[in-house]
Amino acid sequence: MTRWILAALLAHSVNVLAGPKLGDLVQPSVRPEVPVVILGATRDHNGNGVLGPWFGARIVVENQSSQTLTIVSVIYDIFDPADKSKPLKTIVFAPADYNRTTICNSVVTEIRYVSFGTYLPGDRGVLRLGVDPAMASCDEIEPAFFLAGEVGPPLPGFRYEVVVRLQGWFGNAGNRTESLAKTFVFYTK
Repeated sequence: MTRWILAALLAHSVNVLAGPKLGDLVQPSVRPEVPVVILGATRDHNGNGVLGPWFGARIVVENQSSQTLTIVSVIYDIFDPADKSKPLKTIVFAPADYNRTTICNSVVTEIRYVSFGTYLPGDRGVLRLGVDPAMASCDEIEPAFFLAGEVGPPLPGFRYEVVVRLQGWFGNAGNRTESLAKTFVFYTK
């Protein structure tokens, strides 16, 4: 029994001395701080029609860790704040959703996105589309706009609760040191 207690105390001490997990050092937020719900129709980044109610937002991430961070997926779980038993809608955003065709060096080229950006230690910025490195000379990196359409019936005050899950990893492509699974919440109006 004494050995078990000593082992547990030692394990706890090692965890405390190791400091926070890298994911704890990532601070996400949303712009605008409280997105506005629109009832009319619009078009998404690919020109597809989106019915209301809808809202759009940009996500900002601050990497306060000591390692490079890459974001590869964004998931919205949209809830009625009065009933959080199940989401009204779940939307998964992947970089490939934004792939497109353009003219590059006089050649029609498909631009393939592989991430929502890589952030060095200390970086703070809007999630942006990260292009396949083989195509870096063919496309500018642009901010990603996360549009959520047809989110459910209009709620009183158009207030939806949005749970955002960011997924990614720390390190570089050849040496991923830790996964990122970061969650934060924002509300609409």
